[in-house]
Amino acid sequence: MDWCKILPRVLIAILGAAAIQAQTPAPRPEFEVASIKPSNPNAQGSSMGMRTPGTLSGENVTLKLLIQQAYGVRPFQVIGAPGWADSNGYDFTAKPRVEAASMQVTRESLDKSIAEMYVMLQALLDDRFKLKLHRETRELPVFELTLAKGGVNLHETRCTSYDPANPPPELAPGQRRPDFCGNINVGRKGTSVTLDAAGVTIKDLTERALANMMGRTVVDKTGLTGKFDIHVEWTPSLQAAPSPDDSGRPLPAVDASGPTIFSALQEQLGLKLEAGKGSVEVLVIDHVEKPDKN
Repeated sequence: MDWCKILPRVLIAILGAAAIQAQTPAPRPEFEVASIKPSNPNAQGSSMGMRTPGTLSGENVTLKLLIQQAYGVRPFQVIGAPGWADSNGYDFTAKPRVEAASMQVTRESLDKSIAEMYVMLQALLDDRFKLKLHRETRELPVFELTLAKGGVNLHETRCTSYDPANPPPELAPGQRRPDFCGNINVGRKGTSVTLDAAGVTIKDLTERALANMMGRTVVDKTGLTGKFDIHVEWTPSLQAAPSPDDSGRPLPAVDASGPTIFSALQEQLGLKLEAGKGSVEVLVIDHVEKPDKN
């Protein structure tokens, strides 16, 4: 037997099989069981989150909000969705195939678990809503955040790091909650809207807060590095973009003499927000159906 002729063929076959195996994608994680049903038409508000370890559930949640969560996009980045996708609410509960192993919780393991949960949510939307979409980059209106002429007024952070493995004790009555690094909170103070952030970058500020409030992509052109503690407050108006809760409802008109978000950013933080044009990645809905009752 001429092994010099046979061996190359064997090696080619082995390498070819290995290449095919390497190219076979790993199966996408999916929920083992999931229930989706229309919400009570009289339901007020909506909520979604991990109510128990490994279980994702929600009440009165629209398909558009589910898409935003599953793919990590803003409302203005979802194109071509039917009207009912932004008006019909659904209650759902979804549990994964394999329960999370008992181990010490770390920031890395928590981030990985959340990322896998969103991939499973994508699979759920494909299965129950027959969702088909594709990504595009379009030239759309944006806002650009730059430095104002008077100079910036930002403070280096003094935030507290949060360790999931060692959560802080419950607060005593009257005790103030620590400013955990990375937190961004939008609230109300009288007739004003407030934005408080601890240990965030300017990129965090633009992507996690301003883009939601302005209803557009906000591009960071400040050149600032580092992490900051931020407080800013302004007066809403009927001309304001969608409210911070992503509901699409404008904030109510109150004091017309108060600062707008544009003037507040410039006067209080030394940052200037200007309208412009830019490339924005969007999700285009190709096909979607209302889910069967289950």
